[in-house]
Amino acid sequence: MQNTITRNWRQSNGLFRIKSSVLLALLLTSSSFCLAQDNTENDTQGSGWEVDQWYIFTSLYTKHFDPDPDHVNNQKLLGLESQIKNRWVFGLALFDNSFGQDSQYLYT
Repeated sequence: MQNTITRNWRQSNGLFRIKSSVLLALLLTSSSFCLAQDNTENDTQGSGWEVDQWYIFTSLYTKHFDPDPDHVNNQKLLGLESQIKNRWVFGLALFDNSFGQDSQYLYT
C-alpha cells in the first residue's frame, strides 16, 4: 500500500513539474510577444493592448465549504494572469480538482 501511495505521489509531482514548465514557457512567450511594439505606431497613441500587469498565483491552503471524505485538500494550483491596459484580462490556471484529477482553466 505504501509503495502505491509513494508511486502516485511521484507521478502527480511529475505532472506538476510538467504543468509548471508549460506555464513558464507560456509566460516567457507571451511576455516577449506583448513587449514587442509596432514601430509604425505613434508613441503618444497606444493601441490599448499593452500588458499593464502580470500576476502569478498559487493556493497554499484549501478548505471545502461542504467537506467530503473523498475531497483532496492539496490542489497544486499554479496560475498566470495578464491584465491589459484596455481592461481585458487573460489567464491560465493549472490545478487538481477536489477529487485529485488534473484540471486546466483558460479564461479571458
